[in-house]
Amino acid sequence: MDRGNIGAIAFAAVILGVIGACLFSPLGDWLSIDKLKDSRAWLVQLVEARPLIYGSGFFLLCVVATAACFPASPVLGVSGGALFGFWPGLLIVLVATSIGSTIAFFDSRYLLRSWVKRRFARRIEAIDRGMEAHGGLYLLTLRLNPVVPYWLVNLAMGLTAIRWRTYVPLTIAGLIPATFIYVSAGTQLATLENAGDILSVKLIATLMLLSLFPLILRGAVALK
Repeated sequence: MDRGNIGAIAFAAVILGVIGACLFSPLGDWLSIDKLKDSRAWLVQLVEARPLIYGSGFFLLCVVATAACFPASPVLGVSGGALFGFWPGLLIVLVATSIGSTIAFFDSRYLLRSWVKRRFARRIEAIDRGMEAHGGLYLLTLRLNPVVPYWLVNLAMGLTAIRWRTYVPLTIAGLIPATFIYVSAGTQLATLENAGDILSVKLIATLMLLSLFPLILRGAVALK
């Protein structure tokens, strides 16, 4: 077995392990709105006593969790707003998740892309041609879509030929709406009962329409 295969298998195992830990272990119970509400007063006291230390620690946690494809973006965003306030929380979570998403993107590209390309060469070539022509639009559409998991977008984009210079700024832009919503919800943590209270049906529909805007714009330009 060559090193490329070993790297791909190890990276895939880490991702599956992280997702499995969240879904099938007590860790998933700890990453909940109820647990955050129960411990908020104590955590806020720690943050107020040493804001730089705990702010840096939370920033690092967000980077590592995102880079490891941990499916906890809503809880991280809500935690940022609940513990640090809206603007500091927004800045911490947005910058940290953008960095983590970029790390996951490069991990996927350098550990998985060659393995996938060898096995699905024809399909990957067709996808690469499409990404070279309209990759930015596709990425922004996926980023703005509230249904598609952010960590899955990180991995999928790493498997394509999209340039990192395109990926990074559009990732930041695409993460802003959801991060804004989650952090804002965190500042009103007392009124939340569960994660479902953050995204209403109306809000999800609005984000879905927003995610279609890049494709609509492309179609309108094409018709001219």
